[in-house]
Amino acid sequence: MKNVIKSKIAGISLHQDVISEIVPGDELLLVREPDNRYDANAIKVLSTAKKQLGYVNRKLAFDVARAMDEGVAVKCFACMVTGANQSLKGVNIEIQLGASA
Repeated sequence: MKNVIKSKIAGISLHQDVISEIVPGDELLLVREPDNRYDANAIKVLSTAKKQLGYVNRKLAFDVARAMDEGVAVKCFACMVTGANQSLKGVNIEIQLGASA
């Protein structure tokens, strides 16, 4: 059974240049950062070109990191690019836990 989590990418303001490459429906990569000095549950969100977009929201990262560490299949997709007419854009994502390969 698949568990779906919807969220916004955190810390995206530092990676605005990469957003222009993102299209809704794109699969994104989630990479654990257990040695992150600020959060041992940190999970980077990367484009398929391996350019960093930001991080999984800290409140969600605990559960997602635990699932990843336990070997649960995890997929992430861009749902929407927000702020089209603003200087600061964002990306809404869907994380699927228990996703089939």
